[in-house]
Amino acid sequence: MSMNDLDIQEFERRFAVEFDGIEDFHSGIAVVNIDGKFGGINKKGKIVIPLIYDYISDFSDNMAVAYIDDKGGFIDTKGKQIGSMIYDGICGEFINGFVKVCINEKFGFVNKMGELVVQCIYDSAEDFTKFGMAKVCIDGKYGFVNSIGEPIIQCIYDSVKDFAYGMAIVSINGKYGIVNKMGELVIPAIYDNAEYFTDGEFIVKQGKTWGIINKEGDVVIDLKYDKIYGKSNGYIIVEINGVVQRIDYTGKILSYRELQTIYNRKSK
Repeated sequence: MSMNDLDIQEFERRFAVEFDGIEDFHSGIAVVNIDGKFGGINKKGKIVIPLIYDYISDFSDNMAVAYIDDKGGFIDTKGKQIGSMIYDGICGEFINGFVKVCINEKFGFVNKMGELVVQCIYDSAEDFTKFGMAKVCIDGKYGFVNSIGEPIIQCIYDSVKDFAYGMAIVSINGKYGIVNKMGELVIPAIYDNAEYFTDGEFIVKQGKTWGIINKEGDVVIDLKYDKIYGKSNGYIIVEINGVVQRIDYTGKILSYRELQTIYNRKSK
């Protein structure tokens, strides 16, 4: 701390005399309050954010959430408002460059410029992923939007799983299929369940039995197993008739000797 900065004792004095409360410094600003109004001071003790707000969060990445009369928005470390103070709720913090906001119980997203990039029209919304998309819901139907608010998967599905390997598992009318990032249903919704397996492959269920399909929808492991547990060292662990087996991609049950050969090959 420089000679121009307030030392701990000075802050304690100011805390006791000038402010009803003072928070820790974040991004060079400490949030303070007097008589229920919040503002901010810098490390020299200067009020840089006027005490006009009903609430100010701690700063993060030089931004903070602020409220006036139950309407929220964002301010920077100089007290400048970033965007409009119009939100009924600001949900959490910025994740992957966006934060969820609420107006009239509908959700959208704001970027770090304070721009409402996804309009508040959704009944629910999940945070943006690192792939630049967010899961949203309207009238009980789910889809995805991108970072400029465009729907990339229309809200027509009963459920959508997060994208993996460039594809997402969706369900409609109790049946599961696969969509790509263009929103195209590349594998029809004909399965009773579906799970991600490995890159470009999916575990699917029809009736009571499971198998594996590739991203083109071709069956690579017949749908005849009670369970498919996973993949290890090049073989697939399955269960059929209550017995756990290890098979290869031809469906052949591997013997102990064959498993040992695969293990030794992988270990080299």
